Amino acid sequence: MRKTNFRANASEINKMPREVRYVWIAEYPDGSVTSCASYRAVSEIKGAALKRLTVLDLYSDSVLHMEDNIQQRLDVLLPIWREQYFNYEWDIDIGDFEVKS
Repeated sequence: MRKTNFRANASEINKMPREVRYVWIAEYPDGSVTSCASYRAVSEIKGAALKRLTVLDLYSDSVLHMEDNIQQRLDVLLPIWREQYFNYEWDIDIGDFEVKS
């Protein structure tokens, strides 16, 4: 049986997934806010100084917050998300987040 490939290739990571499950909201120390839903956009905010990163999970109706060690956590999370980019049943490991429902 052929294994399903959920990984986004080099072109696909520049676009939002066909079905958006996660919306990422970055809050900066100066109070400005930006949102994104593609791997590329999230990877671009990864290098910025962030006050908080919030992820809206549109599938489970949950809100995930990350305020400490954001860059290190994204270093771990982003490669996993890329491998599961088109797997709409994949859940982010909420161990790194404060969860609000």
